[in-house]
Amino acid sequence: MYPSTKAREFAVLLRISRELDVCGDLTATVDNPSELIAWAEVLDGPAVLAWRAQDSGCRFVQVAADHRRAPVRGHVSAVLSCEQHPAFWDALPLGDLEAGSTRVLSVRDLAEAWMAMPIAPPDTDTPPEPPSPTETTAETAETTAEATTQTTTETRTQTPAQTPAQTPAAGGIQTSTQMQRRH
Repeated sequence: MYPSTKAREFAVLLRISRELDVCGDLTATVDNPSELIAWAEVLDGPAVLAWRAQDSGCRFVQVAADHRRAPVRGHVSAVLSCEQHPAFWDALPLGDLEAGSTRVLSVRDLAEAWMAMPIAPPDTDTPPEPPSPTETTAETAETTAEATTQTTTETRTQTPAQTPAQTPAAGGIQTSTQMQRRH
């Protein structure tokens, strides 16, 4: 679901403002578990909750705390929709949390679930193998040979009066003798 036009305009105005001071509640929607953990570390004494929506059964994890300093004075929450992060949800100690239910967690639970997440993308069974040393050496030799050939070709196309340090594009200074040779 995309934000409304007014919500997008408001977000742009907040981003371009020189200073921001919020008095009231603030909820940030985060995109991944690492952002949620970052919020948990920044907030003082956050409450960590996992909950499922009553009607849809969608899964959420949130961290929330009262904040009494600028730029936000009020209740601050960060919410992660776990529909896009089922591995993270499954790694949390939730058992079978039913729709409409809430479970209290800790920041440590979030960190342990994050550490249990697989490093490889879920669509691959195993990570790709690194190239063997002989393949790397052969590729490096080809790249070096191509660069040497290109440099040699560029050097041959320059006139004697035009070295890279003396070309106008390189910011070099030309003497009147060099300019006469060119014309």
